[in-house]
Amino acid sequence: MSIVKFPGETSTPEVPDALARDERFRDLEHEVCNLERAGKIVEHFVAGWLNVADNPLPRDAELAVYAVEQLCKRLTEFRADYYRAWGPGGGS
Repeated sequence: MSIVKFPGETSTPEVPDALARDERFRDLEHEVCNLERAGKIVEHFVAGWLNVADNPLPRDAELAVYAVEQLCKRLTEFRADYYRAWGPGGGS
């Protein structure tokens, strides 16, 4: 902190660590929801693209479907954990 105040210099109010953490946590909410939504969209498209073939799926396609399903599941679990971390009544 300087002793001499220069024009335009503003001091930043001190914010308790817990409040600052909570604000950062809340700022992530839209990104958490967007990640889950993106996972569900990708899962839908991959399943739709692979269901058009009458032939058995090639091994790489099976692995891709599995990976997308697992990603979607983990993103949904992550979103639930995120809201659970808010505690009772916190989050959507």
